[in-house]
Amino acid sequence: MTLIIDGYNVIGAWPEFQSSLNLQESRERLIEILCDYAGYSGDTVILVFDAYAGDNPRRAIEKVAGIEIVYTKIGETADHYIERLVNDICRNLTRQIEVRVATSDAIEQSIVMGRGAARISSPELRQMVMQTRETGRRRQPAQPKTALHGVLPQDVLGKLEKLRRKM
Repeated sequence: MTLIIDGYNVIGAWPEFQSSLNLQESRERLIEILCDYAGYSGDTVILVFDAYAGDNPRRAIEKVAGIEIVYTKIGETADHYIERLVNDICRNLTRQIEVRVATSDAIEQSIVMGRGAARISSPELRQMVMQTRETGRRRQPAQPKTALHGVLPQDVLGKLEKLRRKM
């Protein structure tokens, strides 16, 4: 699945960003959370930050720990970037990719659904991220398991197998 996220919309909607965090700290924390999510879920994550009123004449795209972060250029809203991206992905009919867009902007939700993507609200994204994190952590073994076949001699392995079968 490809998950496209309107970064500032999420920051404005999630309770963890309502404290005294400044915008830079909020962006960094959201990036950490989504990198963690991408690692557990295996989803392609594209996080888009609006730079509509910024001073960068060019779009900036970076890859951080498995996610793609896009900072739009001057005059380009995150919504417009997301709409074009959804259009490009969904228009390619040779690849069947599930695309979800996370935003609570009702107009943006309607537009991306009309272009072939599913929509999830920012609170729904938060719930999905938290569930995936919890499930992923429970699946993670506390310590890496080592195969005994390469460590123990064959006679000891044979004795252990006999004990296992008796139980």
